[in-house]
Amino acid sequence: MLSQMSSFKNKIETIFENLRSLLVNDSYHNIEICDVLLCCHDVDRSDMLEGQAYSRLIDSIAEELIRDGWKCAQFALPPSVLVGNKAWGKPVSANRRLFLGRILLKLHRLVEKTGIRLSTETVNWITSYEQRFYDELFDRTRCRVIITIGSPPTMCKAAHSRGLPVVELLHGIGYTKIPWGWDQQGPELLPKGILSLDDVSTKTFSALNAKGVVIKQIPHPWLKRFLNPEAMRYLPEEWKVVPEWLLGEQRKRILLSLQWGYDGELEEYSGILPNGIIHDEVLSAISATQETVMWLIRLHPVQLRKSRYVRHHKFVRNLCEQLSNCEWQQSSKLPLPLLLNYTDGHITMSSMTAYDAAFQGVSSLLLCPTLRFGGFYYGMFQDLLESGYATLGALNAQTILEWVRMVDRRLEPFQFNSSSDCDWTSAVEWILGSARRDG
Repeated sequence: MLSQMSSFKNKIETIFENLRSLLVNDSYHNIEICDVLLCCHDVDRSDMLEGQAYSRLIDSIAEELIRDGWKCAQFALPPSVLVGNKAWGKPVSANRRLFLGRILLKLHRLVEKTGIRLSTETVNWITSYEQRFYDELFDRTRCRVIITIGSPPTMCKAAHSRGLPVVELLHGIGYTKIPWGWDQQGPELLPKGILSLDDVSTKTFSALNAKGVVIKQIPHPWLKRFLNPEAMRYLPEEWKVVPEWLLGEQRKRILLSLQWGYDGELEEYSGILPNGIIHDEVLSAISATQETVMWLIRLHPVQLRKSRYVRHHKFVRNLCEQLSNCEWQQSSKLPLPLLLNYTDGHITMSSMTAYDAAFQGVSSLLLCPTLRFGGFYYGMFQDLLESGYATLGALNAQTILEWVRMVDRRLEPFQFNSSSDCDWTSAVEWILGSARRDG
């Protein structure tokens, strides 16, 4: 019953989220001609730069391409509200037009169930509505390639029909299973290429080679900006500023990465966190270490950007007001690489932030039961576990406290890219081929 109530609640919140996005005017008519069209959702714009939402992956790649002379434009995948001047790169939107297409499809299915027959022309017009939009978007931009986080099947189909490559930029590290049902999709509904950020994901997604999908491994476009001396020259000054309270903190500093999905959104996480946010045993560990540990509580980008998670914000805010050894606002908004520079250890249920932490020599404690033998996500983080950069822990306060007491920075960064082909320059050549630069 509780699971059904959570599911119903999430459906209602999704409806309201879509309705809120309809308040945003469609602006795709104003998109500029470009070589590369970059696309992502609001949840992929979790950082801030000069007061605008910033995508650590899409915008980092856009900046590199622009410096190399390529013209870029951005499209916000619906439902999105971080468009225009609210987001870096001024992404355009088409929430209303694409929402109308989905309503038409649902009405068509309802009419079919009544036994009423629509003309072939009408059916074709409705079923091709979304694809016609993407055809128009491609015509307006005259783009040579599309780079996306979350490739819409219809976008892939429209691009496939005109020989235009869609390249998926994986937003995480350490994929051990092909998600999103892509292993069951036809080639025309899949991206033509995938940009992987690590060895494990490259091996996993290489199973799609049989469907004509090319996998290319690249250095992490975001992390390298903080760790590569050459790239540091282009790093904005506001991403180098460390808060005084963090610099002066004498207690051990533990980063606690929260996740969405445990509050009724994902069946595999059902019942694991009774409050859907932080387990009581973790809360007990936080309370027991007020004199010795500073907890840096970081909300997941989905929790930051989606309005349905206001309860999560309130819960964490109340916790930090009650206990002096935890902070969440700046810990959720500071660039993760900057925060990890001042972190002794990292705790999470099963967030891929464990890879970001390992890359900066920080060990992780993984608490989700789904990671254990027989669990839904068993096999994830195997490389981190084998190398000692991660430990599987139990949802028990004493176990957590013992790990916190023992953990210390390893300093030696974990390398999740061993491929000699992991090179951004060759990736750009592969993505754009021999396309002639304008100007």
